[in-house]
Amino acid sequence: MQPRLIQHICNHGDVYSILCILAVCILFLSPYLFSSPTPLIYPVSELGTDLDRDVLPNLEYIANAFQTTGELPLWRDYLLSGAPLMGHPSLPLFYPPNWLLLALPLPFGLNLLAVLDFSWMGIGMYLFLRRTAGRDVLPALFGGIAMMLSPKWIAHLSGGHWYMLAALAWVPWALFTFDCYWHSRKIPWLFVLAIAFAAQGMNHLPIFIITALSVALFSLTYFAPKSWRAWVAKSAPGWAAVVLLTAGLLAAQMLPLLELYPHASHTTEAVTFTSLNPAALLVSIFPPELKYPEWFLFPGLAVLLFAGLSWAYGWTLFEKNWVIGGLLGLLLSLGEYTPLYGWLFGWNPLLSALRVPTRWWLLTILALVILAAAGFAGWLRNGQRLNRRAKTVAGALLGLELLAGTIRLTLRETFPFDTLSTAIFALLLAALLIAGHAHRPAFVPAAVLLVLVVELMVVGGSLIRPRPTGDSGVSASVIAKAQSELAEGERIYSPQEGFPALALVRSGIDAAEGYDALPLTHYLGFIRLATGCPLVQEATGSEEELAACLNPQVVRPDLLKLLNVRRLVVRQADGWQVSELAPGFGRAFAAAQVESTSAQSCLAALAGVDAGEVSLVEGGKTGPGGQLRVDSQDRGVNAETFRVHVLDAPVLLIRSESWAPGWHVSVDGQDADVLRVDCALQGVWLEPGEHTVVFRYQPFGYPIGGWISACTLASIGLWAGANMFFKRKPSQAG
Repeated sequence: MQPRLIQHICNHGDVYSILCILAVCILFLSPYLFSSPTPLIYPVSELGTDLDRDVLPNLEYIANAFQTTGELPLWRDYLLSGAPLMGHPSLPLFYPPNWLLLALPLPFGLNLLAVLDFSWMGIGMYLFLRRTAGRDVLPALFGGIAMMLSPKWIAHLSGGHWYMLAALAWVPWALFTFDCYWHSRKIPWLFVLAIAFAAQGMNHLPIFIITALSVALFSLTYFAPKSWRAWVAKSAPGWAAVVLLTAGLLAAQMLPLLELYPHASHTTEAVTFTSLNPAALLVSIFPPELKYPEWFLFPGLAVLLFAGLSWAYGWTLFEKNWVIGGLLGLLLSLGEYTPLYGWLFGWNPLLSALRVPTRWWLLTILALVILAAAGFAGWLRNGQRLNRRAKTVAGALLGLELLAGTIRLTLRETFPFDTLSTAIFALLLAALLIAGHAHRPAFVPAAVLLVLVVELMVVGGSLIRPRPTGDSGVSASVIAKAQSELAEGERIYSPQEGFPALALVRSGIDAAEGYDALPLTHYLGFIRLATGCPLVQEATGSEEELAACLNPQVVRPDLLKLLNVRRLVVRQADGWQVSELAPGFGRAFAAAQVESTSAQSCLAALAGVDAGEVSLVEGGKTGPGGQLRVDSQDRGVNAETFRVHVLDAPVLLIRSESWAPGWHVSVDGQDADVLRVDCALQGVWLEPGEHTVVFRYQPFGYPIGGWISACTLASIGLWAGANMFFKRKPSQAG
């Protein structure tokens, strides 16, 4: 006889379960929602976070620009001598939930988005398990909570991977809507599936690709060799429609990205760093002491236990397919330790988007959660009794966790796993399994759910901590010293991302360095030639690099003048050192002598000339330069205007801003060609006389993609509205 509360939940299960998932999520993140002032979510470890160096600076920059001018910034000028925003794969400007950040205070808005993402993920997993796997309320609730609070996702939250989490939130919804379409053949489910895929593509391309492969793997559940033609005939039209709809919805984001991608650096170096060493697979069984997001793979003891029990009670075909998916995720997470990853990169260079192998662990987490829900259902179905295999699995796993806890207690300094808390939860789960097997009390299933929630909260809570919003990572005195008497458009150079990006945005300082997940290739080469230092995203930390960085025999002052760098700001062991450099050439200046080069040979040619005397242009005319006077300049959000006077002969005006596809220039209202000058900057030829020169950034694919996405969304809305109208009309007539 079940308690009345559990009976009531089972009778009204879905509503109460969804509310329960939402309540658990709010409870877990309540310190970050209801504290005043609202803190930011930071990692407990000292490994750093993308929140500081990428997410928060960009969001503050976008929000400030939009609230001040009413114009959406497509370009950011505070780092890397200018870098794209529109089309950047880690800046989802078109994802509607992110628009909240333009209206709400950023700390609260970010934390609220975390609640929405995690709860959306849990609700989607619950519905997927209820419909697809035919689970009862409690097993589906177990799976929803296990997916939502998986320590792997909390580790990524600690690493500042906000947009990745937004993409992860749609994974179970993609699986759920595909299953609904397959069984009902109703077109609206294709629309929802396309929306799920588009939401992922806007936020995180690797997760989008992995999810698409997961859905394809899931579709094999319905494959029958004898009727493969029928299976293909049933699958192909749906997949074709989803591909077209997803492409249409993503056009506004993807067309500018495709325009940018050929000019950006996308190496596979991260494969080596983030590959899962086979010897480190223990991190999937014990929570590691190292809180690095990519290597924190522990899914929770209760999840491991009931996933093992699913084998003891027998796997269905559905579960066997997910076992294969989980093993595939494990294999791909090994990265360079298997020949598979190297073969994939060699076969298709576009897979550089998947250069972090441990992201494939998503498949393994999905499989473990699905199997854990199946194990929980099997345990309930068997009256909480453990068969021989179940006793073996439970005894082995819980005994191993207790042994690991004992080792941690005695060898704390040499055992790199936080197993004390898991040992306590192992004791609790063992007691509940024994009680359920012997006496079958009605409270045991609810108690197991409670242990699951508390365990995941404890493990996840050990990964994150609150931090005040006002800390920009550098003192006010250092900012004042770096900013003092900087003219409009003058920059600082701080090697290896020394000066925090958040401090740049809040102080209004522009820098020639900075972190970018997709930096422009030509600028990488230029900055290395100018300073001997690689940008932070391509640095290996080798002794050769450190020795070359800012070595006086290597540094090119003439190239730093091209970037209008006035100060050198270096982080040292005893504090910050701010050094004054010679004034740069300015925001706009005339080339003295113009010579031709090609994109392939530009850096080699630039290494052999004095940039103050000779300017290299890719294409266009050459010859001696002239004299130029800049009468005024006006820099806006996506544009900059110069009023200049060319004194005698035609002159090449050089603008000290990084070149990128998408820049346009007009001279006295007439379009002209934006030339790439000195491998990395912008230029335009001017005839003698007074001119108004306007540089404006708008990728070619931005307006076109926007129209395509708007039309696709409108078409979905019109179809849905018409479908609802014509379905209601007969009933109204009757």
